[in-house]
Amino acid sequence: MRGETVLGDSCERFPGGKGLNQAVAAALAGSPTLMVGAVGDDANGEFIRTVLTKYGIDQAGVETVPAATHLAVIMVGSDGNQIVVIPGADRRIDAGRVASLRFDKGDVCVAQGETTAEVVRNCFRAARAQGAVTLFNPAPATDDARELMPLADVVVVNEVECAFFAGVPFDPGSAEGLLDAAKRALELGPAQTLIMTLGARGVMALLGDKSVHYAGHAVDVIDSTGAGDCFVGTLAAAVARGSAVADGIGEANAAAALSVGRKGALVSFPERRQVLEFLRR
Repeated sequence: MRGETVLGDSCERFPGGKGLNQAVAAALAGSPTLMVGAVGDDANGEFIRTVLTKYGIDQAGVETVPAATHLAVIMVGSDGNQIVVIPGADRRIDAGRVASLRFDKGDVCVAQGETTAEVVRNCFRAARAQGAVTLFNPAPATDDARELMPLADVVVVNEVECAFFAGVPFDPGSAEGLLDAAKRALELGPAQTLIMTLGARGVMALLGDKSVHYAGHAVDVIDSTGAGDCFVGTLAAAVARGSAVADGIGEANAAAALSVGRKGALVSFPERRQVLEFLRR
């Protein structure tokens, strides 16, 4: 509650940020991954580069700018997480540089809402012009993000974000309510896909003219931070391998379920072999 002082139990530092989380998830899922973005000329920027190196992510697209590196303060509670994001260097990415990115046909270009709308717009336009798939995770949800929806082949939102874009509240426990909110949210074209993550209740997807529900997995939840990013990165890797979106959702749903069993975001993400073993069981 605003103005309230609360006590915490502990404080830990983990690498993260939506773009980094999603890149690491894609790399762990077996996809060659290029990170595009910016870090600050500070100790946190150096830290992030060591993480990219550790996971074998190509950082040729990461520039160093005179600003603080992106920082998120995450308060984990029994009733969910609250996150305060300080974008810093993420708001200093050169949009002109992004517009000249090169893609191969079948690549997957992933973007989220922690950069500027101009950066996402330029990136998606370049990707689509070269035959790449565009995947948008509009978080945090903003009016600028709404304008970028037509450029996305696949959009991934959670319930809160979907309600924002729909402009109306809905009953998340009702299949009809979810479907109506999803349709209101984005008014996507017939060739676009909307995916709504539902936490423990799994995932709902609008695949063309049909809706599909993927049940959640029964797991012990320790920390749900980054589960959505794990989902996005794993899905992107599956699509880049040539899997249908419908099949990729199943794998991404399992990866996200495994990720909540450990503390932290990126450090909790599973490797693909662990996901496949989990699905076999």
